[in-house]
Amino acid sequence: SLNNDLILSADHKFGDFNVDGFIGGNVYYWKSDNILGETQNGLKIPGYYSLKSSIDPVKTTSGITKKLVTSVYAKASVSWKSTLFLDVTGRNDWSSTLAKGSNSYFYPSVALSTMVSEYIKLPTFMDYLKMYGSWAVVSTDLSPYQIMSTYTKDSNYGSNPSISYPSSLVNYYIKPQKTTSWEAGLSTAFFRNRLSFDLTYYHTIDENQIIDLNISNASGFTSRKVNGNQYTTNGWEIMANVQAIKNKDFQWDFSLNWSKSVKKLTEIYGGQKKFGDLKVGDRAD
Repeated sequence: SLNNDLILSADHKFGDFNVDGFIGGNVYYWKSDNILGETQNGLKIPGYYSLKSSIDPVKTTSGITKKLVTSVYAKASVSWKSTLFLDVTGRNDWSSTLAKGSNSYFYPSVALSTMVSEYIKLPTFMDYLKMYGSWAVVSTDLSPYQIMSTYTKDSNYGSNPSISYPSSLVNYYIKPQKTTSWEAGLSTAFFRNRLSFDLTYYHTIDENQIIDLNISNASGFTSRKVNGNQYTTNGWEIMANVQAIKNKDFQWDFSLNWSKSVKKLTEIYGGQKKFGDLKVGDRAD
């Protein structure tokens, strides 16, 4: 596995503003070269652990798997008076595991946060109040060699070699999976940080999910690979930190966490009413 990055970064401060960022490129190359040999149906000589001791012809497999992803990316961050913060990122990947014309995918993100307590006077028992929000898109490709059908070497049929064709139809023009999400929240503390809270709400949409859709066995296949189904997830997370005891020689802190997440099937491929045991609106987690 080789992961190579070239990054150019810069930062500058003018007045109450501070700006920094970088642009870069990445080349990721992965290769797996393997060979496997195993005995079949036991050993001729007990305790003699050798391929030569196999009762039936030895089963051997080998394979070489390669993957290449090239990328360009950038990030820019702007802050004002250490009160308002903005981060913007973008990345584009080109993957060898997807077909030409479908192998390029872009995913950006935006994050904004502000220290409300810097420009609004809070009650004396509140230490600070921070609000934040973000939006992001993430895309993922396939494992290698998923867009073309190839024969697979099976165990010998007696003394004759055998091969098999996959039972699932591939889709050369399959698109990368895509997840779009946003979240918003706030963070605050009270009584000189003896009690603090973090509250976050998030919303996620999973699109272009790569699924194996069941088809009639009369076709000679059992399934075909398609981009389909959409899932929506909504969730809350609350964290509380309590500094129960603090003195010169001893300090005791503890944290409480509560979260709730609901994932539902919101669209089914081809407008169908059911996908397996699920229908639109059913929980999928």
